[in-house]
Amino acid sequence: DGDAASGRLVRRSIDLSNPWRSHRHLPVPLPGRHQALNAALAVTAADLLHHESLLRVPAAAVQSGLSAVRWPLRTEVLGNHPLVIVDAAHNEASIAALVETLSETSAGRRIVIFAASRDKDASAMLAQLRPAADVLILTRFLGNPRAISIEDLQRLCGDRHEGSLLTAEDPAAALQTALQLATQDDLICATGSFFLAAEVRTAWELVHGPAMP
Repeated sequence: DGDAASGRLVRRSIDLSNPWRSHRHLPVPLPGRHQALNAALAVTAADLLHHESLLRVPAAAVQSGLSAVRWPLRTEVLGNHPLVIVDAAHNEASIAALVETLSETSAGRRIVIFAASRDKDASAMLAQLRPAADVLILTRFLGNPRAISIEDLQRLCGDRHEGSLLTAEDPAAALQTALQLATQDDLICATGSFFLAAEVRTAWELVHGPAMP
């Protein structure tokens, strides 16, 4: 695949050949290597359906369809300088994919806002996030009673976090703290739950207006 910087997140294009068609420079609007793999699987399925005359999918439709892909709360960029991202990753595998994506950015410090539901493996997620975060801000979302308490998140972290470990009473306060700490070259990412990602997005838009298109 070919990599190109858009802001400070890596955006990709892929070349793909299968038994039915070949494509060059297919756009992958969603950041992350895993999203390039997802796009390749989707295109391969579309090519097979087209070949079997089960669904008409011209090559141009593949290009335009991929170009139009948007997925709110999945590595969604709210703003730049600092780069502000929300991602609804809520298990160990999706957090690992997010960490890989963030590692590809040219950002300075990585400031991570984290909250999770009680029925999720917050310990495993934090084990992925802690080494990747220069500053970790623990909070709890307000829109669902399943949120893990901040105190429980602190206990899960113990004394093993090498960077700064902070707390905030709610997602809006966590975002405000992150923005106060961040320089123009830093990255802020809120993750761990759909509820957290949505509440940080709402808090951002109340102050800064709609997220970036």
